[in-house]
Amino acid sequence: MLWEVINALEERAEYSQLGRNRWRATYCGFVTLSAEGTDPRDAQYNLAEAFDARLAGFIRAANRRMETEPNVVVQKERRQIGGRKRATAVKPRT
Repeated sequence: MLWEVINALEERAEYSQLGRNRWRATYCGFVTLSAEGTDPRDAQYNLAEAFDARLAGFIRAANRRMETEPNVVVQKERRQIGGRKRATAVKPRT
């Protein structure tokens, strides 16, 4: 599986130079990731690290047990607000 990930990164990664000794590698696939480095190889390595972290997050989330709350009954609360005055019509000032 790891070999396929590396191949996908190599096939779909785009590189751009941001400045002197600054490169960005971007992967656009089922997720969009980008990473920077001092040269294209460094940017590619950092992109692979970011991709690994993203995949690990997906795997952790998929393996996390779905927990549900026990059934909760919510009753409509009735309360009377004491001392509330009714709105009265106000005449506009002239």
